[in-house]
Amino acid sequence: MKSVYIVAYLCVICLFFSCQNKQDVRGLENKITIVNSPTDILVDSLFENVRYVPLELNDSSLLDGNIKRICVHKGDIYVFDWSNGITVFDQCGKYKRKIQHVGNGPGEYAFMFNFNLNSRGDISIIERPSFIYTYSNDDHFVSKIDTKVAIQDIAYLNDSVLLIRGASHVKGYKVYVLDMNKEQIIHSYSPIGPRTLDWSMNDCFTTYKGKLLLNSYQDLNVYELNQDSLSVRYAVEVKEKMPSAGFWDRKIPDWQMAAEYESSSDVFHVPCFVESDNHVLLRYEGSQEESKGYAWVDKKTAASRVFKKIIWNEQFRWEPDFVYPLHEGDLVIVIPATTLLEQADETFRKQFPGLYEESNPVLMFATLK
Repeated sequence: MKSVYIVAYLCVICLFFSCQNKQDVRGLENKITIVNSPTDILVDSLFENVRYVPLELNDSSLLDGNIKRICVHKGDIYVFDWSNGITVFDQCGKYKRKIQHVGNGPGEYAFMFNFNLNSRGDISIIERPSFIYTYSNDDHFVSKIDTKVAIQDIAYLNDSVLLIRGASHVKGYKVYVLDMNKEQIIHSYSPIGPRTLDWSMNDCFTTYKGKLLLNSYQDLNVYELNQDSLSVRYAVEVKEKMPSAGFWDRKIPDWQMAAEYESSSDVFHVPCFVESDNHVLLRYEGSQEESKGYAWVDKKTAASRVFKKIIWNEQFRWEPDFVYPLHEGDLVIVIPATTLLEQADETFRKQFPGLYEESNPVLMFATLK
């Protein structure tokens, strides 16, 4: 009988510690905590399905190096830079066509600020301050909508609903819901307080499990957006590098705000973000080099690996300034030709025969592990 009690007692103890262990390993919830102590990391540790696409260079396809957005539709690669509009390449990097309708006629705009695609491949283009021009995937003009609001960026929630991030920083940024069929705004909500100095910065939209996510400059949150409202999906904290509460909300002159930002070693932004089933990858930034880095976060344990340079091979280590998110964990890293020529070794460069200083960049497509 005593042995029965002992066995029962041991079972209870094992169950208790099992429950304790389950409670200790809670996984990633809505807060990402990072200790800024970066080391280099192997590219194969971060990504799978890696492939490299050198973009063809000809008289029509030259990119200026200031790439603002990359989208992919049915294998075609859409690259937008400030000077050249949208340049379309096939999945092997061969030039296909240019999307550029600058002019004063019907269906033409004065300047393209940014663009996005829906799942049909319809192309919607921002002309500041308030216009959206849409073209079919075969480049026929569809509509010109004056939203009557200042536009910072756009992303499709579905094929007929476009979310607009407003650009008015005086009262705080709003998200506007634009019904593309009715060509009118049907709802709006306010996610982010007043901001300054960030008019030319990239926003970063991506998706995970069909949910539209947004992160931004002057903000350490990653938001989940829908048609009615938004919520904070992740709040990012970089230990001993956090700015004072309300730093950007103070009513002080822009020059003073800029001076305080430039002199600070704190982290202020999450400029790019990617999520997969197992991991989160984000870049964090401040004004100082010591305040910049990447975090690779395990969603099962909430543990993070912080790094600056990615190790492509033993000789080639390099820190990208930006990671371009696509959807559902897919991403693009732009590797300039000059970086490959100056920093990569011959073993790595031989993948790209004919590369020279003026060549278009090589795109690395990958999926976050």
